[in-house]
Amino acid sequence: MADGEHPPGRPREVRCLHRQASSAAAQGAYRIVRPDGSVRWIEDRGFPVYNAEGRAYRVAGIAEDVTSRRELEEELRQAHKMEAVGRLAGGVAHDFNNLLTIIGGHSQMLLDETGDADPRRDRLKQILSATNRASTLTSQLLAFSRRKMLQPKLVNLNHVLTNMQALLRPLIGEHTMVRSRLDPKLSRILVDPYQIEEIVMNLAANSRDAMPEGGQFTIETSMADSAEAPHEDGGRRTERWVRLRISDTGCGMDDRTREHAFEPFFTTKGIGKGTGLGLSTV
Repeated sequence: MADGEHPPGRPREVRCLHRQASSAAAQGAYRIVRPDGSVRWIEDRGFPVYNAEGRAYRVAGIAEDVTSRRELEEELRQAHKMEAVGRLAGGVAHDFNNLLTIIGGHSQMLLDETGDADPRRDRLKQILSATNRASTLTSQLLAFSRRKMLQPKLVNLNHVLTNMQALLRPLIGEHTMVRSRLDPKLSRILVDPYQIEEIVMNLAANSRDAMPEGGQFTIETSMADSAEAPHEDGGRRTERWVRLRISDTGCGMDDRTREHAFEPFFTTKGIGKGTGLGLSTV
């Protein structure tokens, strides 16, 4: 068994076998690498079997694949963590947004009363610009914590994406090609179109940073394969789904980044260049 174990946990498995062979019952968990390269979690429980002279001559026990249970436990821990962070972020963002409204309103009034030749005009513009950026951040926080008021309506996803083209071009950069493959037979969906726009904009911003020398940013829509789902009356009903797929030719993510990509405030960007809320908002 130890030969097939995931290398970081092999010493622990060997120690577990020694304990089982030398004394009382023992229990341990470790990872193994299957022939196809997949990694599974194994929980091993065993005890020594003694001969007539009282010496242990073999180990009996059971090894159980507990990968699914481990994954569910990890998902539950992650869900609890995200819920706690969401509550905190939502409460702070709500109060902070009220303050920004006051700052932005008074700054705009001062700007309206300031002449073009006044040297303070540029400073007021900087204040307004910073206020708008902070307002965007609080909007992301409210969306992440699900405290933002939603306005779902029946929309054609193709229309939403087509209307966004003018916004995407300056965001994605002039060195990146934006391509669209939109299914003309797309069904309408019930969704808040502003949330769809926010999703695409956040993904576009990440793609831009992953393609500093330029590349290709692709948006695709299609009808997903039909699926049967249980109905309240005990029968089955066919559901149809709309698929939105976004891809780029960027550098991608390493394993560590992928593990944390959707965690709030996690970012690989430098100080002042990212909030770590883009993908968590998505």
